[in-house]
Amino acid sequence: MTNIADLLFNGNFRVQIATPVAAAQFPNGKQADILCNLLKKQDDIQVNCYALSTDVLREQTMKVSDIMTTEPVCISDQATAKDAHLLMQNRGVRHLPVISEESGDLVGILTHKKMISTVVHMLTHYGREALDRKERKTLVTEIMESEFQKLTLDEPLAVVIDYFIDNKLGCLPVIDEQHKIKGIVTSSDFVKLCARLLKSQ
Repeated sequence: MTNIADLLFNGNFRVQIATPVAAAQFPNGKQADILCNLLKKQDDIQVNCYALSTDVLREQTMKVSDIMTTEPVCISDQATAKDAHLLMQNRGVRHLPVISEESGDLVGILTHKKMISTVVHMLTHYGREALDRKERKTLVTEIMESEFQKLTLDEPLAVVIDYFIDNKLGCLPVIDEQHKIKGIVTSSDFVKLCARLLKSQ
């Protein structure tokens, strides 16, 4: 029985979830369902933070630029899944804007959830021994999200938060008029905002 928890959470791929899964033995064929359930728990926590912040934001004039992460870690559209895997692990990020090497434009978003499902799929169908090889042969453009909402710097935050609540999105990229990446708004930014609002009450 493969210990997927050790492989994904403690070894090659770390996921920030406050659920004690490190010692769990995931039966073969059940990995995706278990991981999805864990990630849904994380989503529920984030949505609660969004909801808590919404009423306050509607009374203020906060904009995307007020909370976004500037200079986000990005990845080339010529990179592989292995490159993305290592970049997420080494830089401690969960969302990677994908940038065209040719134009410098934002062309996609690669999320940690997609990386998890990709790794689980590879493990399930090809085995642990083939994981590294399969990751190196898979381009990020094959697994990234190419259709997604984009934000501008002056977008009202009260509107943006509705996108997160309605779609349970983990991140939204911020671009300028030339479609160049300027920043990223993530669920973590809203959790931090939620904490600030609670402390100010």
